[in-house]
Amino acid sequence: MNHRFLIPLVLCLSVSWSAEAQVEVLNKCNLSSDFLIGMRVGEKIYAKDTVRQGKLRYKLDPGIYALVRQGVLLGDFIVTESEQLQLVVYCDSIAAPQSEVNNVFSKFIKSPDTVKAGIYSSAQGPAKQVLGWCYPQLVVPSLPKEQLTSMGLNAFFVEYLRSSEPFLANSPFFELNLEYYYSQLINQEADTLIKYIPRLESALTPTNKQYLQRLTLHRFESSKVLGHENVFIDVALRTIGKGATLFDSATDAGVLLKSKQLFPNRIGTQVSDFKIRYLDGREATLLGSEGLYKLIVFYDPDCHHCKESFPAVKSFAQEFRDKGVVVYAVSTGLDRQELDAFIAQFGNEPNLKYVWDPNIQAKTFRDFYHIPSTPTIYLINQSGTCLARSVAAAELRAIFNHIINN
Repeated sequence: MNHRFLIPLVLCLSVSWSAEAQVEVLNKCNLSSDFLIGMRVGEKIYAKDTVRQGKLRYKLDPGIYALVRQGVLLGDFIVTESEQLQLVVYCDSIAAPQSEVNNVFSKFIKSPDTVKAGIYSSAQGPAKQVLGWCYPQLVVPSLPKEQLTSMGLNAFFVEYLRSSEPFLANSPFFELNLEYYYSQLINQEADTLIKYIPRLESALTPTNKQYLQRLTLHRFESSKVLGHENVFIDVALRTIGKGATLFDSATDAGVLLKSKQLFPNRIGTQVSDFKIRYLDGREATLLGSEGLYKLIVFYDPDCHHCKESFPAVKSFAQEFRDKGVVVYAVSTGLDRQELDAFIAQFGNEPNLKYVWDPNIQAKTFRDFYHIPSTPTIYLINQSGTCLARSVAAAELRAIFNHIINN
């Protein structure tokens, strides 16, 4: 079976800001039940305060809040330092008639995408600032051309975090806009991300820096993009690896262990060499064996998932033989009869080599490679540099075409 260690994404932030805004709540609903003011964090709402009958005043940190009655969301409202907000509460809705920020934001989210840019352009003052905080993609088109590089865009986003953090961290947009940064704003190449993520961290308070690191670990531990495991490794080693606490003790230990297991043979580095033993008894080393490109498939002959995946491996060997691909199917099992049965079922190809090493007393591939499940697949070049790993057999064709065409 294919097992993965997935980090739980902790969304709850503990935010405390000294800059609070006055919110006057006028409750015009005659129902006896109270209303709850909820703090927006990601897609979740956390109870913050209770609205009772009559006219009340509250001090709230900047951000986006929800008003809920008996589990039903009546609406969201925005609190900024620049407005003394008056919120009118009805039995089934809310309104902020005197708030330019809330009115512009409401108009923006209710409008079709074709007119949103125009609403942002015509907005002024705090209303425009809040739209830019919630949707930084509105601001990017106005950046000078010379800033539209990874360095320039990262500098823009660092400054964006510094200016918006007191508001953004108490809203559903913190997580969304970090995802926007990772997926659309910055170059997806791992070395670029490793270089610039610490600069994002430097713009945040300790609590929100920790949140960014949690989110980053979760995102890149589970990313399918080649090389992104290196981002996961880097963040884990320089945080938890240096004594920081990001989750709980058990989760932190698991994250650190996985990062250390993944560190050898990571993409872009030369993989560990090991002895391979052919079925006729001949021995060789992996890096000394033939192949312009070598696909290493660690599999268990008795593994159902391996048997399901192997036709795609064999098809890959057939299709890319002329490109210099040689597949080394490395059995992790110790039973020769199971291995022979597996080979009889799937057959041979000129560039498909079945190898194994049943000598568990000596150092083998088991000592050098992280094989959390089978099949585990590595693609390396002739010099032994890891080009891809932990990919699905069904993805091999697309990944290899991407590598050789770029």
